[in-house]
Amino acid sequence: MSQSITNRLYVGLDVHKDGIDIAVAESGRDGEVRHVGSIGGDLGALDKALRKLISRGLPLHVVYEAGPCGFVIWRHLHVQGLACEVVAPSSIPKRSGERVKTDRRDALMLARLSRAGELTCVRVPDVADEAVRDLVRAREDAVRECRNGRQAFGGTPGDEDEGRELTGFVWAIGREVQTSGWQGVPITAAAVVAKVAKAH
Repeated sequence: MSQSITNRLYVGLDVHKDGIDIAVAESGRDGEVRHVGSIGGDLGALDKALRKLISRGLPLHVVYEAGPCGFVIWRHLHVQGLACEVVAPSSIPKRSGERVKTDRRDALMLARLSRAGELTCVRVPDVADEAVRDLVRAREDAVRECRNGRQAFGGTPGDEDEGRELTGFVWAIGREVQTSGWQGVPITAAAVVAKVAKAH
């Protein structure tokens, strides 16, 4: 094995909107696993923390759970040339009986499992794919709200008109997605909904 593969730091990040917990696992079966600390949830704070770890002279292998914060961290680290993986929470092995979850424990577990090679990473979509996925989710939410609205007003006079109006709005969002073309132009779900709302 080459030196760069045997000597590296495995960095586990437990990412939340307001903060990130960082843990590292040193290479080797008996390598130390420790909590480095907690930082703010912005990329500047993450860069500063990772620079400290890089200054130790070992390559980093960063891993974090996929979640509501998306793939911003993966893209940011990828541009910098750092090895980073995103794992699905459902694919993380869990010990039976382990019920207490803390951010610190999660970061330590991610670092340890990454070092052991027991994590399965997910495919990170490009920006356009992620935008389309956001739009599909927005449409599904709108359809669900339409359905819930109809059920809430069931039997009320004029219910059919309100349902048609909201359904028309949902269809207009779908048409906007189809006609936009998605030719490499990232567009957010909020932008499409705003555009359709303005036209309605």
